[in-house]
Parts: sequence; C-alpha cells; structure tokens
Amino acid sequence: MRFFYAVCFAFVAAAALAQDTDDRPNLAGKWQVDPARSDGGNDVILNIEATDETVHYKQQTRGEIAEFNCTTDGKECPMTVGGHKAKVSLWYNGPSLIVMETKGNNVVKRRLTMTGTSLQMEVIPIVPQGKTDKLVFNKLG
Repeated sequence: MRFFYAVCFAFVAAAALAQDTDDRPNLAGKWQVDPARSDGGNDVILNIEATDETVHYKQQTRGEIAEFNCTTDGKECPMTVGGHKAKVSLWYNGPSLIVMETKGNNVVKRRLTMTGTSLQMEVIPIVPQGKTDKLVFNKLG
C-alpha cells in the first residue's frame, strides 16, 4: 500500500511541476519601453535570455547597465548596477517572474508578466516604501 501512495505522490508532484512550468512566461528577447503606456522610463531597453531554470538579464537605462545571471529557485545571486554590486533573487509566481533586488539598504521588487505581445514590469519599492511604477515593453525584431 505504501508503494501505491508513493507512486500516486510522484505522479501528482510531476503534474504540479509540469503545470508550473507551463504557466511561465516566455520573456526571452530584446525589449524597448513604450513611453506612452508606461509610468516614466522613456529610455529603457531589456535583453533577456531565459530558460525554465535560469535568466540572464541586462537592462540599459540612459547609459547605466544593470546585469545578472541567476537561477529561478529563489537563491541569491550577484548583480551589477552601474558598476556597483547588488544582490538579486528570482522565482516564478504563476505567470510572473519575480525579481527581488537588494542594493545597500534599498529593496525593490519587480514583477515581469506577459500581457499579449507586450512585457509588463511592475517596479515596487519595498525599502524604503514608495509608489509602484508600471513599465510596458514592446519586443524588438
């Protein structure tokens, strides 16, 4: 009987994992902010290379570059922002990729979600608290 329960558990776990990866957005590509549909951020370009388990992210904003390579299991990874060191953690929450960035005492949460053919990024300041901004990106090429 224990074997039966173990097999059932394995099937349920496999189905849950398969469903989880099916909900993940395809963020890969080069993206440019759409100023008309965004709260600020007129000159932002994203380059994202993504698999189910890793993300290489590069954001260019008015000459400043933020970049990291990280797994999507919530583990902390190094990040550079304008040549300065920071830390980042990533995980999927349903159809969204959550990016938690810590730079010094500042913590910012970003939620990346596909909306049709566009990429929407909510920028949520955690510490210090602040206004949430929304950026909408269109895919280039």
